[in-house]
This record gives sequence, C-alpha cells and structure tokens, in this order.
Amino acid sequence: QTAAALVALVRGEKPPKRYETQYTPPSERKVNGIPTVVVDPHNEALYYWVKALREQGESQPALLIHIDDHPDLYNANLNMTNVNGPGTDLTDAPLKQVWTFSQHLDIAAFIEPAVADGILLSTVFWDQPYTKRMKRYHYDPASKKLIPFTFFSDRKVPPYSFSDVPDGPRIWDIDLDAFSCLGRKADGHESIDKRIATTERVLSCFGEKPVCITLATSQ
Repeated sequence: QTAAALVALVRGEKPPKRYETQYTPPSERKVNGIPTVVVDPHNEALYYWVKALREQGESQPALLIHIDDHPDLYNANLNMTNVNGPGTDLTDAPLKQVWTFSQHLDIAAFIEPAVADGILLSTVFWDQPYTKRMKRYHYDPASKKLIPFTFFSDRKVPPYSFSDVPDGPRIWDIDLDAFSCLGRKADGHESIDKRIATTERVLSCFGEKPVCITLATSQ
C-alpha cells in the first residue's frame, strides 16, 4: 500500500526539466501516514532524514534504499565540525545546524556524511530503474568511502536479503531522474511507466514500512 501511494505521488509531481535552476522550497506531506518530503536540490534530504528519525524517537541508524539514476555516494570531504564548529555531529546537533550543514553539501555527496555520523547504517542499497539493477554498498571508515559490495540484477524473484542487516528503521530516498528518459534510446511515456512500475515492485520487496520518504525532483 505504501509503495502504491508513493507511485501516485511520483506520477503527480512535475517531471525533471533540463537547465531549470530555480530553487524550489521543500514540500512536506504524508504518504500512507509516512512523513514525505519533496526536495530540490537533493542534498536537503539529509536534514529530513535526521528530523524524521528524531521525531519518531528512533535511536538506531536507518537503512537507506536509494532509487536514483545516479549513486550520489561520493565522499563529501566535509563534516559537521567543518561547518558548525568542534564537537558537533548529525546525531545530536540542533536541527538548525543540520539544515545549515545540508546546504553545504553537493547533490552527489550527501549520503556519505549521514553514514559516517551514524544516521544511516553502513550498508546502503542503490537501485537504478534504467538498468534494472541494484547495488549494495558498504562504508569503509578508513577511506571514508561507500564501496560496492553486492550486485543484483534479477527482479523476477526478489534477491534482496536482509538477513545480515540489523533490524531498525528504513528510509526510502527517490530521485525523479530515475524515471526520466532524456538521452535514452527507449524513450517515451510507456518506458517511464515501466520504470515506475518496477520501482513499486522493488519497494514492495523491502517489506518494512519506512519512517521517512524523500523525493527529489531533480530540476
């Protein structure tokens, strides 16, 4: 039900456009009772992950399911101390400082700081609807990088195993560019619909209801 409700929201959002740079303020709403935020730029999602986990009293790191045409898993080379001063991190800093920090991050490097500070689990799943593939990444503290660990490609029989992933909250993070057909050979509305339908099936495989959904419009 949650995946279906999210798909309805995806279909209702304005599709990504090239070269459109106007800032769009975040829009908060509920999808099947789950806090859901539409953001642009994508790096603002980090703030809403922290906010949702705190408001729901979650003390454990969350498992991130990231659905995007791009991984966004690069090293930020930036932490809370760099922006807000010594002794601050994402686990206990005031939300105002978390928001300020999120504004300093790049759209391709906003996930790694959340993993480094324990907001997210050291395991991150990235799903790319265009290729119909999913990769599982693990965080290496020494290099401060998220490194590919497992590769999935068969979605007919869901291969996603969470037997070694700790119980705890889930977060769904989706970028609408995952459904864009710009620059693809197989373009057209039907192709977009297929990607959205595939994403609905993938999300349904993850079972547990997420504590938060972030949706980037990638304008």
